[in-house]
Formats: sequence, structure tokens, C-alpha cells
Amino acid sequence: FGWTLDDFQWITVNSVKSAFAHFEDRLRIINEVVKPRYAALRTN
Repeated sequence: FGWTLDDFQWITVNSVKSAFAHFEDRLRIINEVVKPRYAALRTN
């Protein structure tokens, strides 16, 4: 499909934003889990 890592990160972040969890929990997951792991993928 020609999707990039940025595309997958965008989908992942939007999926977490739509999850049935409290706002603070969703924000923590995005900032402490999703973004750091995608950043690590970019350095490899």
C-alpha cells in the first residue's frame, strides 16, 4: 500500500485517542509508549 512509518504512527495515535479509557490514560500511553517506540524504530 506504500504506507510509511509516519502513516502507521498516525493511525496508532488516532486509535489510542479513540480508545475507551480516561483522557489522562490515553495521553500517557501516547506520550510514554507510542511516540517513544516509533522514535526508536526511526533510529534503527
